[in-house]
Amino acid sequence: MRIKNVVTVFICILLMSRPVAAMNFVPENLYNSVTVIYTDKGMGSGFAIDKNTIITNAHVVNGFNTVTVKLYNGKSCVGKVSKIDKNIDLALIQVEEALTPLKLVSEDNIAIGKEVYAIGAPEDIPYTMTKGIVSAKNRKVKNHEYIQIDASINSGNSGGPLINENGEVIGINTMKLLDAEGIGFAIGTSTINNFVNNTVPESSNANNDQEEDNNLKQNDIETNYKKVLAENEKLKIIIMVLAILLVIATLVIIKLQIKKKQKSKYDFEIDIYE
Repeated sequence: MRIKNVVTVFICILLMSRPVAAMNFVPENLYNSVTVIYTDKGMGSGFAIDKNTIITNAHVVNGFNTVTVKLYNGKSCVGKVSKIDKNIDLALIQVEEALTPLKLVSEDNIAIGKEVYAIGAPEDIPYTMTKGIVSAKNRKVKNHEYIQIDASINSGNSGGPLINENGEVIGINTMKLLDAEGIGFAIGTSTINNFVNNTVPESSNANNDQEEDNNLKQNDIETNYKKVLAENEKLKIIIMVLAILLVIATLVIIKLQIKKKQKSKYDFEIDIYE
Protein backbone atom coordinates (compact mmCIF):
# COMPACT_ATOMS: atom_id res chain seq x y z
CA MET A 1 0.00 0.00 0.00
CA ARG A 2 2.85 2.35 0.88
CA ILE A 3 4.56 1.64 -2.48
CA LYS A 4 1.30 2.37 -4.29
CA ASN A 5 1.02 5.76 -2.55
CA VAL A 6 4.61 6.63 -3.43
CA VAL A 7 3.99 5.75 -7.09
CA THR A 8 0.81 7.84 -7.11
CA VAL A 9 2.63 10.86 -5.67
CA PHE A 10 5.45 10.43 -8.20
CA ILE A 11 2.98 10.35 -11.11
CA CYS A 12 1.23 13.47 -9.80
CA ILE A 13 4.56 15.32 -9.61
CA LEU A 14 5.36 14.33 -13.19
CA LEU A 15 1.96 15.50 -14.40
CA MET A 16 2.27 18.81 -12.55
CA SER A 17 5.73 19.42 -13.98
CA ARG A 18 4.60 18.95 -17.59
CA PRO A 19 4.39 22.22 -19.57
CA VAL A 20 0.92 23.44 -20.41
CA ALA A 21 1.87 24.13 -24.01
CA ALA A 22 4.78 23.01 -26.13
CA MET A 23 6.60 25.11 -28.69
CA ASN A 24 6.14 23.14 -31.90
CA PHE A 25 8.63 25.06 -34.03
CA VAL A 26 12.29 25.95 -34.25
CA PRO A 27 12.68 29.71 -33.69
CA GLU A 28 15.78 29.99 -35.85
CA ASN A 29 13.83 28.66 -38.82
CA LEU A 30 11.48 31.63 -38.50
CA TYR A 31 14.33 34.12 -38.14
CA ASN A 32 15.14 33.68 -41.84
CA SER A 33 11.78 35.33 -42.59
CA VAL A 34 12.13 38.17 -40.08
CA THR A 35 13.91 41.41 -40.99
CA VAL A 36 15.21 44.51 -39.27
CA ILE A 37 14.23 47.79 -40.94
CA TYR A 38 16.27 50.97 -40.66
CA THR A 39 15.46 54.55 -41.66
CA ASP A 40 17.31 57.79 -40.99
CA LYS A 41 15.02 58.40 -38.01
CA GLY A 42 14.80 55.01 -36.35
CA MET A 43 14.36 51.29 -36.75
CA GLY A 44 11.85 48.51 -36.36
CA SER A 45 11.07 44.97 -37.46
CA GLY A 46 9.24 43.27 -40.30
CA PHE A 47 8.60 39.82 -41.76
CA ALA A 48 8.09 38.24 -45.16
CA ILE A 49 4.57 37.45 -46.31
CA ASP A 50 5.64 36.75 -49.89
CA LYS A 51 8.87 35.95 -51.72
CA ASN A 52 9.73 39.62 -52.17
CA THR A 53 7.25 41.31 -49.83
CA ILE A 54 7.75 42.38 -46.24
CA ILE A 55 5.05 43.73 -43.96
CA THR A 56 5.71 46.12 -41.10
CA ASN A 57 4.06 49.00 -39.25
CA ALA A 58 3.53 52.29 -41.04
CA HIS A 59 5.23 54.17 -38.22
CA VAL A 60 8.38 52.09 -38.74
CA VAL A 61 8.93 53.36 -42.30
CA ASN A 62 8.07 56.79 -40.90
CA GLY A 63 7.22 58.50 -44.20
CA PHE A 64 10.28 57.22 -46.09
CA ASN A 65 9.91 55.77 -49.60
CA THR A 66 13.04 53.63 -49.28
CA VAL A 67 14.46 51.85 -46.25
CA THR A 68 17.40 49.61 -45.40
CA VAL A 69 16.43 46.00 -44.75
CA LYS A 70 18.78 43.74 -42.80
CA LEU A 71 18.33 39.99 -43.11
CA TYR A 72 19.15 37.17 -40.70
CA ASN A 73 22.05 36.02 -42.87
CA GLY A 74 23.73 39.37 -42.29
CA LYS A 75 23.00 40.79 -45.72
CA SER A 76 21.42 44.20 -46.18
CA CYS A 77 19.33 45.38 -49.09
CA VAL A 78 17.25 48.35 -50.16
CA GLY A 79 13.51 48.11 -49.62
CA LYS A 80 10.90 50.20 -51.40
CA VAL A 81 7.67 51.09 -49.61
CA SER A 82 4.95 49.96 -52.01
CA LYS A 83 1.85 50.39 -49.88
CA ILE A 84 1.04 52.19 -46.66
CA ASP A 85 -1.97 52.97 -44.51
CA LYS A 86 -1.19 55.13 -41.50
CA ASN A 87 -4.72 54.81 -40.18
CA ILE A 88 -4.34 51.09 -39.46
CA ASP A 89 -0.55 51.43 -39.12
CA LEU A 90 0.55 48.93 -41.77
CA ALA A 91 2.98 49.12 -44.68
CA LEU A 92 4.40 46.82 -47.36
CA ILE A 93 8.01 46.84 -48.50
CA GLN A 94 9.33 45.29 -51.71
CA VAL A 95 12.84 43.81 -51.87
CA GLU A 96 14.78 42.00 -54.58
CA GLU A 97 16.13 39.39 -52.17
CA ALA A 98 14.20 36.11 -52.18
CA LEU A 99 12.66 35.52 -48.75
CA THR A 100 10.77 32.65 -47.15
CA PRO A 101 7.27 33.86 -46.22
CA LEU A 102 5.75 33.03 -42.86
CA LYS A 103 2.38 31.32 -42.69
CA LEU A 104 -0.51 33.52 -41.56
CA VAL A 105 -3.49 32.02 -39.73
CA SER A 106 -6.61 33.59 -38.27
CA GLU A 107 -6.24 35.11 -34.83
CA ASP A 108 -9.77 33.92 -34.08
CA ASN A 109 -8.43 30.40 -33.56
CA ILE A 110 -6.28 31.32 -30.57
CA ALA A 111 -7.79 31.38 -27.10
CA ILE A 112 -7.17 33.77 -24.24
CA GLY A 113 -4.40 32.37 -22.07
CA LYS A 114 -2.62 30.62 -24.94
CA GLU A 115 1.12 31.09 -25.21
CA VAL A 116 2.42 33.37 -27.94
CA TYR A 117 5.86 34.50 -29.04
CA ALA A 118 7.02 37.93 -30.21
CA ILE A 119 10.02 38.14 -32.54
CA GLY A 120 11.78 41.39 -33.34
CA ALA A 121 14.67 43.71 -32.58
CA PRO A 122 13.89 45.35 -29.20
CA GLU A 123 16.28 48.23 -28.47
CA ASP A 124 18.10 47.34 -31.72
CA ILE A 125 18.97 43.83 -30.49
CA PRO A 126 18.04 41.81 -33.60
CA TYR A 127 16.29 38.46 -33.56
CA THR A 128 15.08 38.43 -29.99
CA MET A 129 12.13 36.21 -29.08
CA THR A 130 10.00 36.74 -25.99
CA LYS A 131 7.17 34.61 -24.67
CA GLY A 132 3.82 35.52 -23.15
CA ILE A 133 0.13 34.80 -23.32
CA VAL A 134 -2.90 36.28 -25.02
CA SER A 135 -4.41 38.57 -22.38
CA ALA A 136 -7.43 39.66 -24.43
CA LYS A 137 -8.83 39.48 -27.94
CA ASN A 138 -10.50 42.24 -29.91
CA ARG A 139 -9.23 44.89 -27.49
CA LYS A 140 -10.47 48.24 -28.81
CA VAL A 141 -8.04 51.15 -28.87
CA LYS A 142 -9.13 54.25 -30.76
CA ASN A 143 -11.73 52.32 -32.78
CA HIS A 144 -9.23 49.65 -33.84
CA GLU A 145 -9.14 46.09 -32.53
CA TYR A 146 -5.93 44.52 -31.26
CA ILE A 147 -4.70 41.33 -29.67
CA GLN A 148 -3.55 42.20 -26.16
CA ILE A 149 -0.48 40.27 -25.01
CA ASP A 150 1.82 40.24 -22.00
CA ALA A 151 4.94 39.19 -23.93
CA SER A 152 7.71 41.72 -23.47
CA ILE A 153 7.88 44.13 -26.41
CA ASN A 154 9.97 47.27 -26.55
CA SER A 155 11.29 49.87 -28.93
CA GLY A 156 12.25 48.04 -32.13
CA ASN A 157 9.68 45.24 -31.80
CA SER A 158 7.19 47.15 -33.95
CA GLY A 159 6.46 45.30 -37.17
CA GLY A 160 7.68 41.92 -35.94
CA PRO A 161 5.48 38.81 -36.05
CA LEU A 162 3.36 37.49 -33.20
CA ILE A 163 3.63 33.70 -33.38
CA ASN A 164 1.43 30.91 -32.03
CA GLU A 165 2.71 27.61 -30.62
CA ASN A 166 2.89 26.12 -34.13
CA GLY A 167 5.14 28.84 -35.53
CA GLU A 168 2.31 30.54 -37.42
CA VAL A 169 1.67 34.28 -37.54
CA ILE A 170 -1.46 35.50 -35.77
CA GLY A 171 -0.56 39.18 -35.67
CA ILE A 172 2.01 41.95 -36.01
CA ASN A 173 3.45 43.52 -32.85
CA THR A 174 2.59 47.21 -32.92
CA MET A 175 2.74 49.06 -29.61
CA LYS A 176 2.69 48.89 -25.83
CA LEU A 177 1.11 50.89 -23.04
CA LEU A 178 3.34 53.80 -22.05
CA ASP A 179 5.35 53.24 -18.85
CA ALA A 180 3.81 49.80 -18.34
CA GLU A 181 5.14 46.28 -18.65
CA GLY A 182 3.16 43.31 -19.87
CA ILE A 183 0.55 45.31 -21.80
CA GLY A 184 1.29 45.09 -25.50
CA PHE A 185 -0.89 45.18 -28.59
CA ALA A 186 -0.69 43.40 -31.93
CA ILE A 187 -2.70 43.87 -35.12
CA GLY A 188 -4.49 40.61 -36.00
CA THR A 189 -4.03 38.73 -39.26
CA SER A 190 -7.59 39.49 -40.36
CA THR A 191 -6.68 43.18 -40.56
CA ILE A 192 -3.37 42.28 -42.23
CA ASN A 193 -5.12 40.23 -44.91
CA ASN A 194 -7.64 42.99 -45.59
CA PHE A 195 -4.81 45.49 -45.97
CA VAL A 196 -2.75 43.25 -48.26
CA ASN A 197 -5.63 42.16 -50.48
CA ASN A 198 -7.44 45.49 -50.80
CA THR A 199 -6.32 48.49 -52.79
CA VAL A 200 -5.63 51.10 -50.15
CA PRO A 201 -4.41 54.57 -51.16
CA GLU A 202 -1.42 55.98 -49.30
CA SER A 203 -2.85 57.83 -46.33
CA SER A 204 0.05 60.17 -45.73
CA ASN A 205 -2.26 62.89 -44.43
CA ALA A 206 -4.55 60.59 -42.51
CA ASN A 207 -4.90 60.97 -38.77
CA ASN A 208 -2.69 58.47 -37.06
CA ASP A 209 -4.62 57.04 -34.16
CA GLN A 210 -1.49 56.08 -32.31
CA GLU A 211 -0.16 59.64 -32.43
CA GLU A 212 -3.42 60.99 -31.02
CA ASP A 213 -3.38 58.70 -28.02
CA ASN A 214 -1.16 60.21 -25.33
CA ASN A 215 -1.27 57.03 -23.28
CA LEU A 216 0.14 54.78 -26.01
CA LYS A 217 3.40 54.82 -27.85
CA GLN A 218 4.82 53.18 -30.92
CA ASN A 219 7.56 50.76 -29.96
CA ASP A 220 10.19 51.93 -32.37
CA ILE A 221 9.96 55.59 -31.32
CA GLU A 222 12.99 56.16 -29.18
CA THR A 223 11.29 58.05 -26.34
CA ASN A 224 11.47 55.27 -23.80
CA TYR A 225 14.87 54.21 -25.06
CA LYS A 226 16.30 57.71 -24.48
CA LYS A 227 14.61 57.82 -21.09
CA VAL A 228 16.28 54.56 -20.09
CA LEU A 229 19.64 55.84 -21.33
CA ALA A 230 19.22 59.06 -19.31
CA GLU A 231 18.31 57.10 -16.19
CA ASN A 232 21.31 54.83 -16.72
CA GLU A 233 23.60 57.86 -17.03
CA LYS A 234 22.22 59.30 -13.78
CA LEU A 235 22.71 55.95 -12.10
CA LYS A 236 26.31 55.80 -13.33
CA ILE A 237 27.01 59.27 -11.92
CA ILE A 238 25.47 58.36 -8.55
CA ILE A 239 27.49 55.13 -8.39
CA MET A 240 30.67 57.02 -9.32
CA VAL A 241 30.10 59.64 -6.60
CA LEU A 242 29.36 56.96 -4.01
CA ALA A 243 32.50 55.07 -5.05
CA ILE A 244 34.63 58.21 -4.66
CA LEU A 245 33.12 58.93 -1.23
CA LEU A 246 33.75 55.33 -0.21
CA VAL A 247 37.40 55.57 -1.27
CA ILE A 248 37.85 58.85 0.62
CA ALA A 249 36.18 57.43 3.73
CA THR A 250 38.37 54.32 3.52
CA LEU A 251 41.55 56.41 3.22
CA VAL A 252 40.52 58.56 6.19
CA ILE A 253 39.83 55.49 8.31
CA ILE A 254 43.16 53.92 7.32
CA LYS A 255 45.00 57.14 8.16
CA LEU A 256 43.31 57.39 11.55
CA GLN A 257 44.10 53.76 12.29
CA ILE A 258 47.79 54.32 11.42
CA LYS A 259 47.96 57.39 13.67
CA LYS A 260 46.25 55.53 16.47
CA LYS A 261 48.63 52.61 16.12
CA GLN A 262 51.68 54.89 16.12
CA LYS A 263 50.42 56.78 19.18
CA SER A 264 49.68 53.54 21.02
CA LYS A 265 53.17 52.23 20.26
CA TYR A 266 54.80 55.45 21.47
CA ASP A 267 52.83 55.49 24.72
CA PHE A 268 53.63 51.84 25.31
CA GLU A 269 57.40 52.45 24.98
CA ILE A 270 57.20 55.39 27.37
CA ASP A 271 55.40 53.26 29.91
CA ILE A 272 58.16 50.66 29.79
CA TYR A 273 61.01 53.09 30.37
CA GLU A 274 59.17 54.94 33.09
